[in-house]
Amino acid sequence: MSAEKEQALSDKVSHLADLQDKLVRLKGQFEEKVRNRDMLRYEAEVLHQKLITAKRLIEGLNDEYIRWSKSINDYERRLLNVSGDAMVASASLAYLGPFDMSNRIAMMNNWIKSIQECGISISYNFTLFNFLSCPSDAQTWKMQGLPGDNYSTENAIITTKSTRWPFLVDPQQQGSKWIRSAEGLQLKIVYPKKKDYLIQVAVAVSLGQSVLIQDAPAELDVGLNQLLMHRSNNMNKQPSVKIGEQEVDYNESFRLVIATRIGKPAFSPDLHARVTVINFGVTREGMEGQLLATVLNYEKPDLERQKIDLSIKVASGKKQLIDLENKILKLLSFSSGNLLDDSALIAALTESKAASKEVEKGVIAAERTEKEIDATRSEYLPAAVQATISYSVINDMSAIDPMYQFSFEKYVAEFIKSIVTSHKDCSDDSKERIETINRHHISSVIRMTSFGLFERHKLLFTLHLCISLHCDKGREQKEQVGALLRIGSNNNMAKIVSKIELPEWIDDSMHNQMMELSTTSTFDHLISSVKDCHDQWREWVFTEKPESCPLPTRWRELSEVEKLCVLRVFRPDRLHVAFTRFVVNTVGRECMDHSSPDIKDLFQESDAETPIIFILAPGVDPADQVKQQANKLGAVMDIVALGQGAEPIALANISRGLVIGRWVFLVNCHLMPGLMPVVEQILEDGITNKQVHSEFRLWLSSAPTRSFPLSLLQRGIKFTTEPPRGIVSFSKIFQVSL
Repeated sequence: MSAEKEQALSDKVSHLADLQDKLVRLKGQFEEKVRNRDMLRYEAEVLHQKLITAKRLIEGLNDEYIRWSKSINDYERRLLNVSGDAMVASASLAYLGPFDMSNRIAMMNNWIKSIQECGISISYNFTLFNFLSCPSDAQTWKMQGLPGDNYSTENAIITTKSTRWPFLVDPQQQGSKWIRSAEGLQLKIVYPKKKDYLIQVAVAVSLGQSVLIQDAPAELDVGLNQLLMHRSNNMNKQPSVKIGEQEVDYNESFRLVIATRIGKPAFSPDLHARVTVINFGVTREGMEGQLLATVLNYEKPDLERQKIDLSIKVASGKKQLIDLENKILKLLSFSSGNLLDDSALIAALTESKAASKEVEKGVIAAERTEKEIDATRSEYLPAAVQATISYSVINDMSAIDPMYQFSFEKYVAEFIKSIVTSHKDCSDDSKERIETINRHHISSVIRMTSFGLFERHKLLFTLHLCISLHCDKGREQKEQVGALLRIGSNNNMAKIVSKIELPEWIDDSMHNQMMELSTTSTFDHLISSVKDCHDQWREWVFTEKPESCPLPTRWRELSEVEKLCVLRVFRPDRLHVAFTRFVVNTVGRECMDHSSPDIKDLFQESDAETPIIFILAPGVDPADQVKQQANKLGAVMDIVALGQGAEPIALANISRGLVIGRWVFLVNCHLMPGLMPVVEQILEDGITNKQVHSEFRLWLSSAPTRSFPLSLLQRGIKFTTEPPRGIVSFSKIFQVSL
């Protein structure tokens, strides 16, 4: 029995061993199956992720494909025209800088026409902006203080793209402010009036700094010739350039901009060949945009801020799209292996897709909102238009006398003062509000400008202002004004046109001028009317004050400007009185009724950084009046009569007065024209370094001279001094005339 049991036990043990072996095998098989399952799951997950990634890649590339297809089509089209475009762009960079917008357009059209006649293709509606710049650049320049008009944008393109150093003709300092803002603290500003300015430039060249030569004369120092011509020496492998008598290493990071305040500088042909002259004179469009923004900053500040924010947001979004597109193209170019494994590329595509949708939504919303904003902004445009016209007229006065220089920056400050002052007559109606602003500002303009004009030029200024305001009303007004200015200039009219039979009281001069006036649409029946109704016309012509009497027959319906035209033909002796009436009727008697300021008024209008400039007529010396005012206010004043040996005394007094707050009066500045740039530089340095005492005042007197520094004239308050002529007050002239 025991043997059987042992055998059975042995069989069981053997069976158990088999089962255990089988279990081990099954466990191994199970573990292998589990590993296979996990591997399959992992592979499935990887494939799923790759499927998702592939979908994102396809969608991302599909979106980019749409944009890139448009870009490719655009680039292919532009590539066909690139030769013609490049020729016009090159010519524009080389030659357009000195000219105004109308001349630039005419020259560009001539170039385009010549290129097309030679069979060279050029882009339809070619613009310098589309070929050499982009909207994000324009927005950046605008944020840096450059006016947003097309002319200023073209100037910025020429400044940044030209291979020659730019020379900015910048009477209103618009270009200089933009350069200062764009370069920031890295910009080194030097003044040619300083004796060591060439040394400062040489140091900047060797260090690779950006330099702005401010207030440059029309003819630069010959020591800059090599630098201006980009002529460097490479004898020791390190490029060098000669500046003055000094040879310095040339750093390729060096940048140079030159700027002058002179409105119409007489540059030599040689200078034009060495630099790129760019006319940064402010345009009407640019002025209107800046002055409109100024009005809205005070009247609708939230609206103006919203417009600026929208512009920045849209420009930022478009720039982001360009940056992402460049990033994607770079990743695609340098990608190796499977694109599905490039997580950076996938992330960039996803970001680009989201950003493009966001930008598209933002652009649509911005365009809709901008239309609403522009509709509201346009309500205030008449205020900006009138202010623009007023400054243009003020600026034109410099052609009459070189001392009549007015800063646009000061003008904007006066405009702001008018807006703030007019709030006491506040109205919720935008139209009434604009009329109030215009009334206050035109009064302020006439008052402040007339203080600095000689008596003989005051009526000329106000007449020019009123005529310019009329010209802005439409083509008909321009035609009438043109006739008013043109009548009598054509002395050969009698030889051209046969003498028409007219009443005997009409002399040859009247006849000739009638013929000229009849060429305009309004007066085409004037001659026949004089023939048919000669008794009525004779009565009107020979009356004592024809400007106050109605014209004969249907001609009594004429506008004021049209009536001035008729008066110029028949009674030119009454034009002065008629012009006076016209001015008063246009701007209002209250705008003209300004008494001349006294020394106290001038002092209150000034500050430590604003000189008071007396423009002298023969036989007048305001020094005693200024001294009396100084005594009344307890100020200490140093009076220096300029002449031989007075320079060190004058400079010492100014330097001391700046620091301790004394008054300084330099008498007869025209006798020492070489001293005034030094005075200008001392004041400029004191303002820049914030070292001007609040009680300091600089008083200057000078006869009219072209050598007086423009920056002092633009910065200062000007006041003309003339001997009494019976009726001195400008307002009294109008009262007597009327």
